[in-house]
Amino acid sequence: MALEFRGRVAVTLAGRGTTIALGLVSSIITARWLGAEGRGVLATLGVVTGLALQFGNPGLHTGNVYFVAREPRRAAAILGNSLTVSWAAGLLGGAAAMLAAAVRPGWVPGIAPALIALTAAALPFQFMILLYQNALLGLGEIAAFNLLEVGNRAVTFVALALWLVVMGGGAPGAVALFAVMAAVTGVASAFACARRVPFRPSFDAGLFAEMIRYGGKVWLACLLSFMVIRSDLLLVNYFRGTGEAGVYSIAVQIADTLLLGPVTIGMILLPRVAALRDGGEDEMTARVLRHTALFLGALVVAAFVLVGPAVRLFYGHDFEGAIAATRCLLPGVFALGLNGVLMNHFGGRGMPAVTVMAPLAGLVLNVGLNLAVVPRFGIRGAAVTSSVAYVLMLAVSLGVFLRRGHVGLRRSLVVGFDEVAGLFGAANR
Repeated sequence: MALEFRGRVAVTLAGRGTTIALGLVSSIITARWLGAEGRGVLATLGVVTGLALQFGNPGLHTGNVYFVAREPRRAAAILGNSLTVSWAAGLLGGAAAMLAAAVRPGWVPGIAPALIALTAAALPFQFMILLYQNALLGLGEIAAFNLLEVGNRAVTFVALALWLVVMGGGAPGAVALFAVMAAVTGVASAFACARRVPFRPSFDAGLFAEMIRYGGKVWLACLLSFMVIRSDLLLVNYFRGTGEAGVYSIAVQIADTLLLGPVTIGMILLPRVAALRDGGEDEMTARVLRHTALFLGALVVAAFVLVGPAVRLFYGHDFEGAIAATRCLLPGVFALGLNGVLMNHFGGRGMPAVTVMAPLAGLVLNVGLNLAVVPRFGIRGAAVTSSVAYVLMLAVSLGVFLRRGHVGLRRSLVVGFDEVAGLFGAANR
């Protein structure tokens, strides 16, 4: 990786590391003060938000990165379209979420309708955060992107701690807090983009159609990927209740934390691949992939050893079930992290069919196995089946990359001794 690439990854990794650390402390606070039931309510509403973002976003978040990086002259029109799309998709997504909860209350057992309505009301701002912060990545504004992410999480953390610990509040107030912060951060993200590229609310139908052709593939790929990753939590909540879902959410959050590095690397990789014209993107991605495999493998091994004492210390006896579930998820975490790097490479290459086929295969396998396993084996079964699905996704993606890029398996996954020494030497400098 070039020094500039490493620098951008390092800055973004530091920012995302801070947000993840604050998120982990927040999860400890919510677990201790709200218990498994309250934690399950927040986790389930988080999935509702995620589903709305995936179903309602026509792939424009990645499209913003791709098109702004490739065609900076059209940035103002892209940003104007983003505001229109945010509100249209947010309102439609919120209405769909409320309708689904009213027609099928069994899908979200234990969740008050008012909390679902509050979550739905924040969706337009959630879309603004998603679209405008990705536009900042396309513009190369890494510092602004990180400032918004860290600032949002830091303010939310302080307010949440005050609400739960000092004021003795409950889950409904926490949901309201999250909605307010979404509104503040969404507006701030739009203003951050406007300072760099002035724009007005608009809708360029021609540009939208062009981006939809790319973004539609992104939308389907992200929707399938999200369903692969979060379907297990929804099925645990459905079959085993919010209490067990709250315990499993700790394992999921630990997995998300371990994936911080690969996600960050992928975010920086996509615009670099999109901007390249000399044919060197395959070799660059292979180098990034094997470096990711080295560091993620070390993190997974460390997590297997440390998760037991960490969960007992920070979360307490009620959440000990998350220990075995996390360990069962770790092989899948390794596979999912590498697959994410490859998905961003393919995103920079115009979204070939594998970006849909890999998560589709994983989703079919994961849901099918979970329907059979979760009712009987609970969160351990959910973790094992998820790992199997993630490994399948990597096998499909890696096979396509190796065949199309003409880069060998060893060069894609194995770091030589001299390269390891060079990496640590660069880190020490």
